[in-house]
Amino acid sequence: MYEGKLVRLRELRLTDAETCQAWCNELKMARQIYGGAPMPLTIENERDFIARSAGRKNDENHFAVDTLDGMFIGVCSYSRTNWKDRNCCIGWFIGDESMRGRGYGTDMIKTLLKICFDEMDMHKVYLEAYGYNEAAIRLYERLGFVREGVYRERTYAMGRRWDEVRYGMLRSEYGALYGGDD
Repeated sequence: MYEGKLVRLRELRLTDAETCQAWCNELKMARQIYGGAPMPLTIENERDFIARSAGRKNDENHFAVDTLDGMFIGVCSYSRTNWKDRNCCIGWFIGDESMRGRGYGTDMIKTLLKICFDEMDMHKVYLEAYGYNEAAIRLYERLGFVREGVYRERTYAMGRRWDEVRYGMLRSEYGALYGGDD
């Protein structure tokens, strides 16, 4: 279990499945996570995902995100870990809409970065965002991620094509911003 200033990252549990299923089946959330309309996710689909992905694997880890008082509000992960080159991809969402815009996402990403850089000894952490997700893009830039590239018109959503944008942060940038191990 990892703790930030506002959130605690813990293992995903089968008891989280119904809440995750409801979040992932909301159109607004599905656009943020999948880049388009939701494909109805059954409770069996979500339980299977949690059963397969809960707990640390060699190259990925999916966490439940709780407030410090124990309210389950989202999910985050690192994946696509390349141990040779020391880089990984992070992803996240705050599923409880009432908890968005209150600093939980910021604290969760900072906590996840601490895990990736300080505990896993990554050289680089990267993520991708859909071009229409302006709030996420502003957050990444505010946190110090650097825009590295654009996958032009890669995603079709809401009746048109959208770019996907890739952001990265190097260990040295993390250390300069957050005082992590360098």
